[in-house]
Amino acid sequence: MRYTLLLTMVQMSNEAGISAPGARLQIRIERYEYPRIQQGPDANWLLGDVRLTAGTSSLFRASVPVTIMADEIARLRNSLLDLLEGRSDRACVCHLEGNFSATIRDWEGLLLFSCLVRDDFAPEISVPEIQISRAQLRSAFDEFDDLLQTFPIRAPA
Repeated sequence: MRYTLLLTMVQMSNEAGISAPGARLQIRIERYEYPRIQQGPDANWLLGDVRLTAGTSSLFRASVPVTIMADEIARLRNSLLDLLEGRSDRACVCHLEGNFSATIRDWEGLLLFSCLVRDDFAPEISVPEIQISRAQLRSAFDEFDDLLQTFPIRAPA
């Protein structure tokens, strides 16, 4: 008697971002900073990098290593959902260490996205407010929701 084992590969997301015409801010997570710690304030620290690609006729890129808390990613995901569902007029994240920030705001029905990536010892790259669609906002929410499935909050802050 012969048995066949069928394995299904589940793609776990380790990155999420916000896309707009001519720009993409992407957060890529490598791992938990302290993988063995499951409780307490250090359980939710993540290691990764933030990348910004901007431009239409020319292309500009910035990438900075970051430590970020899963709680920060969850707050961004939740604020994206609040904006989508009309409970708020703004979704934003301001990194605790100041390496990046991003804001999407509703201005009279238009969704405007702006962001900034900076390193302590290099110039910063920023994207002024550019319009994004509700579909792009929904996609950003989905990506951050998937990222939190891979790197969930392990201990309440």
